[in-house]
Amino acid sequence: MKVQVLGEDKAAVAAGSSVDMSTTPFMDRHSAVGCIDVSPDFNGTYAIQTSDDGTTWANVLSVTGANQVNKKVSVQLKRYVRDNMTAFTAGKASSYLLG
Repeated sequence: MKVQVLGEDKAAVAAGSSVDMSTTPFMDRHSAVGCIDVSPDFNGTYAIQTSDDGTTWANVLSVTGANQVNKKVSVQLKRYVRDNMTAFTAGKASSYLLG
């Protein structure tokens, strides 16, 4: 099993750098397990996003607050993937893909 880290211990509003999904097992149009971990004191909105063109992004997994401390779901990959923290006041968040 391989791990692709998207963001680690993020504690500020910011979009992460996009990752080109061109390396096995993380390929465009394949699926992977998207994971978001937040600290128990997390207060914000954090997401894993995908894009075909690197310009228009869509959430495939997101959390708001600490109500979902460790969230994992199967996600359909597109050409580009990134993490994005759109709101933040406390705590930390990390995201990664398992393939």
